[in-house]
Amino acid sequence: MQVPRQIPIALALFCLYGCGDNPPPRVTAEESAGTNRYLEAVQEAEALKHTIEERNLQQQQVDQLLRERR
Repeated sequence: MQVPRQIPIALALFCLYGCGDNPPPRVTAEESAGTNRYLEAVQEAEALKHTIEERNLQQQQVDQLLRERR
């Protein structure tokens, strides 16, 4: 079985460029604060979504009770 020529070339390029000596860039305090604000906003949005879903469910239950009493 013969290996296609592209595979050894791809592996060589991966090893050459994928295993570099440069570490990933450090996250600055400013970037970290921005990330924290983003995460807080996402959590707040999720909490609001949950609150709205609960409110809608309660409203549906009230509407159902009102329909049953008619």
